[in-house]
Amino acid sequence: SVRADEPQGSSWLLTIPTAETISRKNYTLGLIQGGTIPFHADIGELWDNLELGIHGIKYQVLHERNAWISLAAGATFGFYPSGAYLVGSKSLSKLRAHLGVRFLPFDKAQDQTQDMDTDSGHDGSQEAQPLRLFFGIDRRVQEKITLMLEVADALNGGLRFDVHPSWKIDIGVRVGFPERFKVKLGKRSYAIGYTSEGVQPYLGLLYTSTFVPAKGDEGQ
Repeated sequence: SVRADEPQGSSWLLTIPTAETISRKNYTLGLIQGGTIPFHADIGELWDNLELGIHGIKYQVLHERNAWISLAAGATFGFYPSGAYLVGSKSLSKLRAHLGVRFLPFDKAQDQTQDMDTDSGHDGSQEAQPLRLFFGIDRRVQEKITLMLEVADALNGGLRFDVHPSWKIDIGVRVGFPERFKVKLGKRSYAIGYTSEGVQPYLGLLYTSTFVPAKGDEGQ
């Protein structure tokens, strides 16, 4: 049976990571419109609780089935701003909540406030803050439809449609933080990591499959 905290598809929402890793021996391939790069690919648990891919690397430290919360530590690099993050996920009644913090050690040197899934930066008028908070929830509203909401570099919201056991489609929108609120909140707005402006559609296509087991490995 499939664990509630072991996703068979993406272990991310729209743009933020959850505290889960992809199921063992599974992999995902995706196309994205509205993100930093137009594609992603991740491999699940070649080693226990470890996920590796274009998103970076993530290790699940705690599983909710054995502890009060699922907890994971990860790092982004390559196509994404280099940094590390810690994220926790928890089932709450009919929804699942995710809260994390991202550490961008090179943020001051680059004088940018990039979040995990945006190319935007601020204009240097504020002192760069290397820590970023992010938050998200997801809730299955129908058997094959999941609602996702995020607060990260923008206010992101959308629906994930399970159109086939191997295929998922994400349809959403990214709403940037209005400039007047940035001015009012000052440095606190950068603690959340808001850097996007305006409204941008988000469309994602996700394919999930399992590696063919090696000979003698079928029963594992």
